[in-house]
Amino acid sequence: MLEAIKQRRYLIAAVLLTFAVVLGTAYLFASKKSEPEYLSKIDRLMFDRKNLAPKYILTLPDRRKAPKIEVKKIIEDGVEVAQTGENPEPEAFDMGKFMASIPLLTRLTPLADLKPLRYVETDSSLIEKVDNMQLPKISSRGKKPWSEYGNPVQIAPNFYKVAIVFKNLGLDTRLTETITTALPSEISFSFSPYAQNAAEMVKNARRSGHETYVDLLLSSPNFLKSDSGPMAMSLTASPEQNLLRLRQALDIDAPLGGMVVNAGVADEDTRDTLEKVIEELKSRGLMMIDATDADGIDALKSSGLPRKKADIVIDDNLSREAIDQQLEQAEETALLNGQVLIAVEPKPVAVMAIHDWINSFSKQLSYEEIKQGIEIKKPFALVPLSMVVVE
Repeated sequence: MLEAIKQRRYLIAAVLLTFAVVLGTAYLFASKKSEPEYLSKIDRLMFDRKNLAPKYILTLPDRRKAPKIEVKKIIEDGVEVAQTGENPEPEAFDMGKFMASIPLLTRLTPLADLKPLRYVETDSSLIEKVDNMQLPKISSRGKKPWSEYGNPVQIAPNFYKVAIVFKNLGLDTRLTETITTALPSEISFSFSPYAQNAAEMVKNARRSGHETYVDLLLSSPNFLKSDSGPMAMSLTASPEQNLLRLRQALDIDAPLGGMVVNAGVADEDTRDTLEKVIEELKSRGLMMIDATDADGIDALKSSGLPRKKADIVIDDNLSREAIDQQLEQAEETALLNGQVLIAVEPKPVAVMAIHDWINSFSKQLSYEEIKQGIEIKKPFALVPLSMVVVE
């Protein structure tokens, strides 16, 4: 036997080497195939860094297009002759103007008149323990978290309501801390279920007067390439499993008025899950804000649930020009309907655009001032989310 093995040792070695090469090649191709498709080098870099957020982001201006050369047609002796005009000189690069265009949140200063809400901590009558989770509930006297944790404000007559909610907060703690004290208390905050120290950030927001909510993440349309994570609704999980995920998102030891639904899959295949979500929020006295561009959530009807669909969602095209156009559209909507609801992704450029926009609102006037004929250019007033929902 040993003699036979010695005689065939070269053949055995070749077979083992071939097997190792095939196995290594298969592993290489399988590993390569499991990677997502990268849209750019930045996507590849983020994948290699395990999606760790960059420390600083600098947005450079777009490359200028070559100026068009003016061409004139002149008739000479009955014949058209093309005459080329002079090529205009490009504008000189203004470093000061460029630096001013960068949305630096360090330019924001804390406001001095922010007052804490009535409830900074949870009301014991509005919470219950379920499977080691602390969840909102309707009290024995019928009090509901969405209204008890709200912040009703008074607005002057002839002014139109503008409700703004920043969603997906808490992932960038520095940004969250900055806008908590730099934006008016009438602006509402919704936190990501993946935010670390979410309870403390929610309480800090309420100390500055902001209504607080938590995001409801739907399954990603491209879930095979980009998963929304274990706290999001899943296309492959049962309605009961998805309901558990919703409760885990609500398990924050701080006052929450409801959930803000982020974009994702909401169609006939997810109807059972979403109907259970709506019933769960309703039974717990919470409200729901539909911050998606689609109609899937809005098509699910339910009486008794305080809800509202965002009129404007700023989370896709985040150029300053595009955001300003959406804010102009928001003004038109408010003038037409009496109110407007805007959901915003908290990117620095969007934060600065919102900050500048609300500072352009006219001061709210009393009856006496209105009688004096003082001009009101922008009759808009900020209100919290709880003031625009319909139960």
